[in-house]
Amino acid sequence: MEQELKKLGLSKYESKVYLTLIKYGSLEGRKLSKLSSVPQSKIYEVLYKLAEKKFVSILEVKPKLFKAIEPRTAIKSFLLAKKLEIETLERTIPNKLKSLKKFAEPQTGELITVYRGEKNTHPLVINKFITSQKYVKDMFTFEYMPNSVLREIIRCIERGIKIQMLATKKNEDNINLIRKIKKLGVGVKYFPVKEIRLAIKDGVEAYQMIVNPKNMLDRVSIVIESNELTKALEHYFDYLWQKAEIIK
Repeated sequence: MEQELKKLGLSKYESKVYLTLIKYGSLEGRKLSKLSSVPQSKIYEVLYKLAEKKFVSILEVKPKLFKAIEPRTAIKSFLLAKKLEIETLERTIPNKLKSLKKFAEPQTGELITVYRGEKNTHPLVINKFITSQKYVKDMFTFEYMPNSVLREIIRCIERGIKIQMLATKKNEDNINLIRKIKKLGVGVKYFPVKEIRLAIKDGVEAYQMIVNPKNMLDRVSIVIESNELTKALEHYFDYLWQKAEIIK
């Protein structure tokens, strides 16, 4: 159980102390140090950190007693705090890093970057929604959409960002996802295009993804920060959008 708590985010000592309090109930510092094998010089530092994380409550008696907060309540509260912290970092860090970008860009302002593999390409999918200011035009197969992407789409809609999505496949396997996206307020149409995934953000940046049909995790993403090439790709998207079938 100690390993699971460490994976959750508690330190080795914090895990030992919390498990000891669950096992023995309310304890004072010295006794807790002995039962948990946490050095006495560290025990109070660990306890107050656990109290900050809402895993331990402090009973103001003499001597002070420490009590484990019920595990379900403690873990739920801890994970919610972590989720809010991560979501805040997810929003603020990219903008802070982007402010440094001008020092690394070529003098021409034209930039094409290639990424390989699912782990490297997934953040790009998220980023186009987070950083969009006006609109996003997207073209993909609708085979799967992570919850993290769905959340950003909802946030875009709430911010007034217009989203158009062109489904390149339409069958029994993906029609439910297509309809789910439509209900969010996204414009969705269908036009068959083989193995090409394309996105345009605000008319100034384009993303092209090429997926290996034999291995969905084998993919290459190209981020295009070239005004002329982005305009050309957007023209191609708009052409297909006009020809595409409206999905009911």
